[in-house]
Amino acid sequence: MYCKAVSGAAQLLQFHIFIMEISIFIIRIMAFIYLALGVGALTNTKWYRELFDEIKKSKQFIFVGGMLALVAGFSIVSAHNIWSSDWTVIVTIIGWISFLKGLSLLALPTFGMGFAEKVLKIKNIIQTVGTFSLIFGIILGYIGYFM
Repeated sequence: MYCKAVSGAAQLLQFHIFIMEISIFIIRIMAFIYLALGVGALTNTKWYRELFDEIKKSKQFIFVGGMLALVAGFSIVSAHNIWSSDWTVIVTIIGWISFLKGLSLLALPTFGMGFAEKVLKIKNIIQTVGTFSLIFGIILGYIGYFM
């Protein structure tokens, strides 16, 4: 009986370590994505503005973006749907946001395009998003490499 309890505890510990490794791996990827987006948006604001103007005109971009967001979100949620009280919940939340974004872009593309047009009309939105992306990327990088 004692051996089975120890074996069960060891398996639980191994599972927890495995989940933490997945969490760290995903959060490191997200850190680089947000850092790159933040630096890009802050140093190439005009280019990003033109890019988003092109995206909102392109049904292909909306469709491909929806597919990518849906696949990325589904992959994260499938591997990491963990609602905990520590930092790992960030991975789950980003996964669900990505999944829902992809779903909405594919199921309601005109809504997604209309929303994008409204957001892009906000003054300095590229710089604002760039700043928040950079800060979020730094936070995720800190969590992924130093916690």
